[in-house]
Parts: sequence; C-alpha cells; structure tokens
Amino acid sequence: MKDLNRRNIETFYLKSVYIATSLIYLYFAAFGVTSDMTQRALLISLVCPTVLLTKHLEVKNEEKKVLIILDYLLALAFIIAGFYIIMVFPARTLKIGVTPVTDTVMATIMVICVLEVTRRTSGKFMAILAGIFIVYALVGRYMPGIFGHRGETWK
Repeated sequence: MKDLNRRNIETFYLKSVYIATSLIYLYFAAFGVTSDMTQRALLISLVCPTVLLTKHLEVKNEEKKVLIILDYLLALAFIIAGFYIIMVFPARTLKIGVTPVTDTVMATIMVICVLEVTRRTSGKFMAILAGIFIVYALVGRYMPGIFGHRGETWK
C-alpha cells in the first residue's frame, strides 16, 4: 500500500513538473524575459530530477528503501544546486576575484548529479567518457606535446 501511495505521489509530481516546464518554456519562447543561463539552470533543475525518480538506482544485494532515499536526496540536491545557480548568476557575472566556496560546492554537486543522470539514461560509457574529459580538462597542463593545454582548475 505504501509503495502504491509513493508511486501516486511521484506520478503527480512528474506530471506537474512536465506541464509546468512546458508552460514556462512556452512563455519564454513568446516573451524571452530571462537570460540563457537562467533558462538552462531552470530546465536542468526541473527535468533532471524526474530522471532520478523514473529510473531508480538498482544495485544487487541492497535494500530498496535505502536506494529510493538516495534517489530522493540526489533529486533534492539537483533542485537546490540549480536554483542556487539561478539566484546567484546575475551577481556572479559582474563579480571579479576569488570564486566563493559555495559556488564550487554547488557546481560539484551539479556535475556529480549530471554524470549520474547521464549514466542512468545513456549508459556507463557516456558517463565514463564525460568523466575522462573532465579529468583531461583538469590535468591538461601536465600533458605532453599536442595533448597539453593551459588547463583548468576546479575553482
């Protein structure tokens, strides 16, 4: 009975999010009142948690309740990180200097969540490939020859 009630709540949430997202982007298409970054962050904050709720994590010999709670926590982390981006992006475009630690933490959460959603929807290969390119961006300054580049930092 509890599983049926949870599924009804998830179904209602999913339908509500899909309808709201459609209406929001129809509004943006007609009036275009926000920045591109705000629209992207809103899209990823609304749609990607639905992947976590529809394609549940399945691991052998694990209790199902723990995995469902983990899915809910990842979805909540996605929503929080996405709305954080929406809230601070206008201020960050005008700021010069050291990146706040909160920005780095939220970006890390978003990258981890996007890699997990990629793994669930496109398979392990795409998530591993994306991870390899992230590592390449971070260690590129240490690479020899034509593979070397200026490199990036996580901050």
